[in-house]
Amino acid sequence: MQRLYPRPGETSAAELVGQLDLGSRAPADRPYVVVNMVSTLDGRAATDGDTRGLGGDQDRELFHLLRTADDLPLLLARLRADHGIRSLICEGGPTLVSYMLAAGLIDELFLSLAPKLAGGGDEPTITQGPALHAPADAELVWLCEAEGELFTRWRVRH
Repeated sequence: MQRLYPRPGETSAAELVGQLDLGSRAPADRPYVVVNMVSTLDGRAATDGDTRGLGGDQDRELFHLLRTADDLPLLLARLRADHGIRSLICEGGPTLVSYMLAAGLIDELFLSLAPKLAGGGDEPTITQGPALHAPADAELVWLCEAEGELFTRWRVRH
């Protein structure tokens, strides 16, 4: 996997996830919330009702590493020491993402872009629900590429 931004160079999904430290970014009143999604280049979150055909091997590796971030004993120790959940990775569907975004509850978006075009149709985009009152601004944290697939990390500005 190649990191294109910042500091271009060779990296791996494990290295990227190992550097996250999401819990340290948690606001005082709630966990730090990260959304993990995959989409086609034209914004579809599924094809034929399923996301499995969108991502490649690197996407699945990053997805599974984000799902775990550390070993269970360490996570349980952190949860106990911090007296509550400090970060949350949401893999909910486009409707849940829309409601969380509208409520200002999403801090980051991990978005994998599959090198595919789905065209029109009824498949959902990565958000499917209430419109925002105003577009939410986001800052690119990193951009990586593997086998034509792009892996992006965006910080949502509140």
